[in-house]
Amino acid sequence: VVQAPLSQNLRHTKRQQKRRLANQKSNFRVLRETMETVDDDTVARFVALLESKGIKAVVFDFDCTITIKHSSGRVRNERMDSYLQGNISPVFHKLLPCLLSRSFRVGVATFADSYRAPVGYVAGEDLVRQHFKHYFDNDYKDVVPIVAAYPANYQDEAHFSAIGLTGPMPNSKEYHLRLLAQQFGLEPPQVALVDDDKNNILAAREHKHPTVLVRDRDGLMVSDLVEPI
Repeated sequence: VVQAPLSQNLRHTKRQQKRRLANQKSNFRVLRETMETVDDDTVARFVALLESKGIKAVVFDFDCTITIKHSSGRVRNERMDSYLQGNISPVFHKLLPCLLSRSFRVGVATFADSYRAPVGYVAGEDLVRQHFKHYFDNDYKDVVPIVAAYPANYQDEAHFSAIGLTGPMPNSKEYHLRLLAQQFGLEPPQVALVDDDKNNILAAREHKHPTVLVRDRDGLMVSDLVEPI
């Protein structure tokens, strides 16, 4: 067995430590800055704005909108505890209960897909459910539907027809929004999308959905709570 030189191993270990420290600092910064500015009045004003626009449902992206860290679509079982720790936008944490208390429908549209996920990983809807359980217990288990589908997995007929599509899944949240809007019994202008991906935002607007763009990869921020477009 050929072993790497000790100096190489030490450099690799130091790089890992620096990355972990950078992630911890980023998470701490986001939590500190956001928790200081998220107040009930700010959230209530945003919800009132949604109501004034005739919006009755809000669909949230998962990675880097609800969460702070990106899952890359799946997380190893043994890493779930560390993945979940401190990994929620404080704005979303306060906004979700407020929306539901005002009779809004809420859904999650994510590209984190369990299809082709290796054994030993948490992915797709289960990943979102475990995240919600960690932060909200089982309070919203039956009231927040989740559509978890990665478009690249549904480009050939065998796969897209299996989920009721007549053609390849668009590379956007179009499929997710259509499914959730049907489930809610609402029209596109009544269902807003909150997402950090501009492509998803633009596609949603083309289909008449109001949108809120999350401008930073650190999750939904107070500065994102602006008038839906």
